[in-house]
Amino acid sequence: MIVGKIISIEYDRFKVRLLNDAKVASISIKGKVYHFGNIGSYLKVTNHANEMILCEVTAIYEQVDITDSPLEQEFRLDSPRELFMKPIGSYRTDGFKLGIMTYPSVYADVYVVTEADLNDALKDAVQKNSNKGIYLGNSRNLQGYPIHLDIDRLFSIHTAILGNSGSGKSYTIARILQQVEAMEAKHTTVLFDVNGEYAQAFPNAIHLRPNITGETSEDKVEYSPFSLPYYLLNLDEWLSFLMASDRTQRPFWDRVLQECYRFYRLSLSQGDTGETEKFELYIRWRISQMLAGILSRTDSDTSKITSAQGLLASIRAVLSSFKTKNEPAIANIIATIEEYQAACTIDYGKNDNKLSNKTEEQIGKIDFEKIRDVIETRLPHGQYYDYRFLKIAAEMTLIDEEAKGNSRIREYTSTMFARLEYFLENPECAFMRTDSSEFGENKDKYLEKLGIIATDSDSKKPFLLTIELISLGNDTLELVTGVLTRMIFDYRKTRIGKERRQAPIHLILDEAHRYIRKDREYILKENLFERVAREGRKYACYLIISSQRPSELSPTVLSQCANYIIHRTQNKIDLDYIYSVLPYFSEDYLTKIKQASPGEALVFGSCVPMPLQVEVIKADPEPNSKNCVISEEWWPSQDSKVNS
Repeated sequence: MIVGKIISIEYDRFKVRLLNDAKVASISIKGKVYHFGNIGSYLKVTNHANEMILCEVTAIYEQVDITDSPLEQEFRLDSPRELFMKPIGSYRTDGFKLGIMTYPSVYADVYVVTEADLNDALKDAVQKNSNKGIYLGNSRNLQGYPIHLDIDRLFSIHTAILGNSGSGKSYTIARILQQVEAMEAKHTTVLFDVNGEYAQAFPNAIHLRPNITGETSEDKVEYSPFSLPYYLLNLDEWLSFLMASDRTQRPFWDRVLQECYRFYRLSLSQGDTGETEKFELYIRWRISQMLAGILSRTDSDTSKITSAQGLLASIRAVLSSFKTKNEPAIANIIATIEEYQAACTIDYGKNDNKLSNKTEEQIGKIDFEKIRDVIETRLPHGQYYDYRFLKIAAEMTLIDEEAKGNSRIREYTSTMFARLEYFLENPECAFMRTDSSEFGENKDKYLEKLGIIATDSDSKKPFLLTIELISLGNDTLELVTGVLTRMIFDYRKTRIGKERRQAPIHLILDEAHRYIRKDREYILKENLFERVAREGRKYACYLIISSQRPSELSPTVLSQCANYIIHRTQNKIDLDYIYSVLPYFSEDYLTKIKQASPGEALVFGSCVPMPLQVEVIKADPEPNSKNCVISEEWWPSQDSKVNS
């Protein structure tokens, strides 16, 4: 039905004069009522190529002065009501496409958009009666019209879900995943639950939480303990967690890890005479090398002996605290130290080469071939080593550096050692201090234990894994999410051929601005999420990003998203940022998302053929994200009524 005619054409909007007989803002067509005179409603117009152009009403007003020209009388344009509408896309021979190629002419007829017209525009995305469409909610533009998202286009690229706190992001995520769960899809989704919201929405999923032995929440949600073994961290991740400088402290910590591994091997070598001898000789050789360095560096005998006595006393104290079943080996090393100490004598300011001769004698006794394997064997990434030897290994490395004349090494490494103490002693890091060596050098075993990957894809069941990280501080949170993402992405990159596209993995990043920040130095020098955003599609590893502060997000990550679900956002900085990084985003959309009610969202991108304003259906069960009702908490016995 014709409701008006175009009287003015601009690049991004058309001015329409309604017909005089279109006296009301709604009309009934085949028993269905369509509201065409409201902001946000749809209208259509045709161009010279006989293509229908779909438009959205953006402004309505009433003219005070109506001209009485014959042309306007001929077209029945004597109505005082006018409106502006924005072109969205056009119906072409190959389907509905965003944008228009051929504009309509002045006085072209404007029609009401029916449900059939909208079905034609959305037919590529809407799959109402198949397992390929997610019923997200209903259109706010065409009342009661159901909006479905195409699964292939939603989950085959990165997605961003943005909006202020309380705008409905967690409900949208829960709604989407519950729809997938209802389809009995074989999927692998890992949800980093930063606020502890999602467990109650998915009673059949696997829920993990660090630093517990197994517990049930008040909502009867069962949690399993989550652990991230420290030995699965690579050198860069250790340096990041310890806040060590990459250039100066990187080689120092690498040596600490190697020494820790050697001490661990020494602790295991009881009963193996050959292994015991190798590690015993290695430590004696290290002590001799340290002493030789002191003797070659200092001039006076007094300085040499003073430094040597301090070195030997420190090493002896460290080894005395070294708890191992190989007590005879440690006793032999301490006996050697005592021989050195006996040679550290001064008579009239001279040592008469007693310590130098003793050092040469001890070095001469050591069969270097027997310790070559110890020196040349490096700790492979992912190989188990006992974290309880980290402190003694670090102390030995410090002593070695001091013996070389680096007198300020303790000052330079003070922050790193404070963070090491934090790892060794703080309860927050208990989930990393695991004694289990079950994963060995194969980190994929760890992912298999979590359930992220399966050994037999045929037996893989529908799966959602939530990792509740509410108890972790920002540094530990960034480490955990970064390390897990790195291991998952490394695994995906090992897939070749068609395996790249099999068993895709989706990572849902709740409160992503906490660990995918913009213009800040990450604790992990390379932010893995930016790399996954750029390259993840090739390996079927996808991100779903949720954030209430898009202005704090990495623009690299956000710009790589092809689907956007934007809830109410009212902060001007966030709005400006959204406008600057998102494609095909016009200013009138900003008004929509500023005025959106909780639960409403603007959806656009690959998953829908055109931007859609949707009222998202509430998840059932709901996530644990409701606001506190103050009156009910302050006056619980008065039925929430406040008496003045």
